Amino acid sequence: MTLPGPNRFKPREPWERDLYLLWLAIALTMVGFGGVFPFLPLYIRELGIEDPRQAALWGGIVGSVTGLLMAFSAPLWGVIGDRSGRRKNVVRGTFGFAVLMFSASFVPNVYCLLGLWLFLGLLPGPSMAAMPVVTGMVPRHRMQYAVGVLMSASFLGFTVGPLLGGRIIDAFGFRSTLLTTAALLVTAGSIVLFLVRDGQAAPATRQPLRVKAMFQGIAAVARSKEVAPILCVLFMVQACGSLMMPVLPLFLGSLSSSEDVAGMIGVAFAIMGVTGGLASVVVGRVGHLIGRTQMVAGSFATVGLLYVPMILIGDIVSVYVILGMVGFLGGVLVTTAFALVGASGGENQGTAYGAAQSAGSLAWGTAPLAGGAIAGFWGLREVFVVLAAAYLLAGAASLKLLAGTGGAREEAPADVAPAVEPVESGDLLPASAGTPGAGVD
Repeated sequence: MTLPGPNRFKPREPWERDLYLLWLAIALTMVGFGGVFPFLPLYIRELGIEDPRQAALWGGIVGSVTGLLMAFSAPLWGVIGDRSGRRKNVVRGTFGFAVLMFSASFVPNVYCLLGLWLFLGLLPGPSMAAMPVVTGMVPRHRMQYAVGVLMSASFLGFTVGPLLGGRIIDAFGFRSTLLTTAALLVTAGSIVLFLVRDGQAAPATRQPLRVKAMFQGIAAVARSKEVAPILCVLFMVQACGSLMMPVLPLFLGSLSSSEDVAGMIGVAFAIMGVTGGLASVVVGRVGHLIGRTQMVAGSFATVGLLYVPMILIGDIVSVYVILGMVGFLGGVLVTTAFALVGASGGENQGTAYGAAQSAGSLAWGTAPLAGGAIAGFWGLREVFVVLAAAYLLAGAASLKLLAGTGGAREEAPADVAPAVEPVESGDLLPASAGTPGAGVD
């Protein structure tokens, strides 16, 4: 048997090195986020809001203010990235979030936490900011592959993060996981700052940055017939996924009398991370063979049907099984939606992804508040009734929205390799990274 040579696990193209480094940085970032955001309702209870329904409502409020602010700030960061360098946005986001996570570990009440979370909405999200960096450096026919690899970092982070965060919270309290996240973000930011190259070509001219003209440019991209339907689909993907975020931790906690509630919640989110990450890799390999419209609509409808039994289920094992399937289909939806954005953005990748983050942030700003309000005034299980209906309606709407927008199978140019050619496992990621089997918020 012939052993692999030393070049077997090295990048074959210059852009692959930077993709691997970005993968590592985003994986560390999402490990940190995965140890914080799924457990936020528990921190809110620790800060004095003890009633589960009210904690869910406050969880929705805290998550919503961040999302609403990001809806306005994200496209600005996208334009700034196109002008001054997209890599810089990743650095700004990672170090900025690190400062805020460190500060959040010292808040005395939920009102101070809410005030800090407002500032989160003014920063560029690291994982989203990395998207235009990747799509600007890779060949067009490898875009879905690169997006799939980068998305796998997010899903991997949300596999390890909840497991790590749950253990830290049970052992040392929520404030310790905030400090751990701050340290991971500083490490991730340093990798991007010192090791990742910005493959973006410098603008030919540097006109003064005018806010009015900036919003007009963003609006022009967002209203274009290529981008607008995709942004609507992306909004539905993020809104449906984030509707349950303030509710799921409290719902899982209600199913068990164990004191190790955070650990149980961490396992649930880790299962979704593993299956979502697997989906991102599968879509990256075979997505060009299947119509994107069919993938999106079918995934929406199937998730809607999966949420129906959640209304009655009372045992944690059955919930784990359903969440695993939901995580896989959620990975299909997210990866496909972002690949569609990258394929439609043309030269304005940063602006297109800024508009995409704006659409996603608007979803994060409204859906968690809606989910928390439903739980607060109706009940935890009743949220799954709304979720099932929302996913089924989104499936029907996506069929109409994606018709004629390039949702069919992606074809590789005749003179180049296929969009996602068969590769060895060592070609996907550095040997030290392991298999990207994981999964996003």
